[in-house]
Amino acid sequence: MRRPALANLSALASAPVVAALSAALWLASRPGDPLAALGYQTSNSPFLALVALTPLMIWLEFVPQRVSRWAGALGAMLLGAGMAGAASYAAALAVLPALIRAGYPEADALLSAQLAAALQAAPVTLATLLTWYAVRRGRRAPGFFAFAWVAAEGLAPLGAERLAVALYEHTEWIALASIGGPSLVSLFLALVNGALAETLLLAVPPRRKPFLLLAAAVGVAGSLGIHGIRSSALEAAATGAPSVRVLVVQPGPQADGESEDGPLADGGLEAETRRALAEALPGDPVDVVVWPGVRFDPPLAWTELDLAPRLPAELATPFLLGATLVRDDPPEGPTVQVLVLADDAHQRGAIYQATVLAPFLDFAPLDESLPAATRARIHDAGRRPGQRGAMFELGRVPFGVMVGWDDISGPDLRRQLAEQDPEWLVSVVDDRAFEGTPLPEYHHACAVFRAVEQGRYMVRAAAEGGSALVDPLGVSHQRMPLATGGSSVMDVPRLHAETGYRAVGNFATLLCLLFCVSLLLLKPATAVNGDDGDGAPEGA
Repeated sequence: MRRPALANLSALASAPVVAALSAALWLASRPGDPLAALGYQTSNSPFLALVALTPLMIWLEFVPQRVSRWAGALGAMLLGAGMAGAASYAAALAVLPALIRAGYPEADALLSAQLAAALQAAPVTLATLLTWYAVRRGRRAPGFFAFAWVAAEGLAPLGAERLAVALYEHTEWIALASIGGPSLVSLFLALVNGALAETLLLAVPPRRKPFLLLAAAVGVAGSLGIHGIRSSALEAAATGAPSVRVLVVQPGPQADGESEDGPLADGGLEAETRRALAEALPGDPVDVVVWPGVRFDPPLAWTELDLAPRLPAELATPFLLGATLVRDDPPEGPTVQVLVLADDAHQRGAIYQATVLAPFLDFAPLDESLPAATRARIHDAGRRPGQRGAMFELGRVPFGVMVGWDDISGPDLRRQLAEQDPEWLVSVVDDRAFEGTPLPEYHHACAVFRAVEQGRYMVRAAAEGGSALVDPLGVSHQRMPLATGGSSVMDVPRLHAETGYRAVGNFATLLCLLFCVSLLLLKPATAVNGDDGDGAPEGA
């Protein structure tokens, strides 16, 4: 006997509600609190990421084996697409006004948000659909969903930190990222979600609960143990390692005023740099000065090689400048964000271009169908096919650079950096246009993961503020306040440590995917409730 139509309709109606609840919990756990930026007062907490998936798991436990096959499959699709799509689109909307104020066309900004939601929703929909099918075959949802989610999020363009980035302040949980990449952090969170869901479900056979609870406990204990061991090892390695002294100067609140000290349109940068250099220890000079958001007037030109007229002549120190570069017509212009390394004579030694695009996309399929203005922003003028990752040298010391959205996207760039073995990293971003949005905090959270993945110290220099030195365990040191000018001298240890991510990349994601497929192919010992796949026995 088939299920009543009322049960099918109830399952379909409850799926969007559950998806909305999970999406709201996920948004409330994000750095910067996107819900607050959208005008909704919430109690923002990173711990909400631990329960964001629990409603989905409960739905997948109770519903699929109690409704017809078509209703369960459609409900699972609504569940995955609704949760991921709504959360991604809402997070995008929180920063779109700032993008539009910065000159990004409104139509293109909305299209970018829609593409982001679609790219996020597709793999999560597949994960929930696989979980529904596994439950129909007699599996348990939380245990299976842990692996299905990791496999899906690891394959998504921006999915590697979908859950874990909300917990970036809790570095002992991030320690697992150094083993197999950020996917394992999400695996750990999914296991905790599974344990929570399992303990709430009286219908789960008691013999199954201890296994998932044990897995969650092992995940917690293993993460804490790894963090303790690596903390001691890092302290020992950093103590005896050579270092690079980096002076990071944040623009002050008068960033739109004219400087009295030179041709910069960022008031106070030169004066703050002179003050900081004067206070530096005479026997321990600064190796490089980083200005994260320089607005030269007129802007730099592609053919311009001599930076001497742009920089204070009496400061004979190498400079790393995050600036805007004038180029030609689209798709390579008219402007791109660049990072310029100038030597102590202020001659341009190296330059790296970054993509100017919405911060929600890593790639866009069928980009030829997009408007010309959107293609101009998606086009990557700095990393053409076959080109290596961005590597500079300072005093024959190689270091990796990231500009703009590189710390959020660009997995290929990160793998190339790992292959080239930099001794330290620097991420430079001009995010002043996004003041009052979640983006500056989200940028910092992603920079934490880049340092953990590469096993290197990272200098994060942000024009909006929040510049910091991030160690390979994800701990932020000397973090400067947001929307406040100032400077900080950071001693950056040079390391050659190996990490699991540098060795195998996202191999853990592929293992989870293979595990999911094997669970689907292997026949379970018994079916749930004796269901034959299309309905329950009469009277159930």
